[in-house]
Formats: sequence, structure tokens, C-alpha cells
Amino acid sequence: MCPHGHGGSAGSPIPRLRWLLRTLRTPRRPQSLTVLVLLAAVAALLLWSSSRMDNYEENLTLNLGTDIVGV
Repeated sequence: MCPHGHGGSAGSPIPRLRWLLRTLRTPRRPQSLTVLVLLAAVAALLLWSSSRMDNYEENLTLNLGTDIVGV
């Protein structure tokens, strides 16, 4: 048993994977959905307010492209 009370070795990826899958399968709480909606609203507000900046389309395209490619 590892020091954290989990079975298996502390560095083993299998218990972590099981924990992640179990966490993803649990029902989402209303608080989590509220935070998600608030974050989406803040992101939308920031995108809307930045649309008045010079070269908005070029900057947005460049940032999205680097996020997708992972550079």
C-alpha cells in the first residue's frame, strides 16, 4: 500500500487511470455546471470586448492555430 492509502505502488499509472475513469463517470454536480457556465460567459465577454482591437481576426487565428497545433 502506498503512503496515500491507495493500493499498488505510488507511481503506478493504473490506479490513477481507474480514479480518472471513476471520476469522469460520476454525475456532475450543479455547482460544477454553474462554474462551467460562468467561465464560458467570461470567455465570451472577453472575446466580444477584444473584437474592437486592431488585427483581432489575425491575432485570434494565430492564437487558435498555435493552441490546436500545440506549438
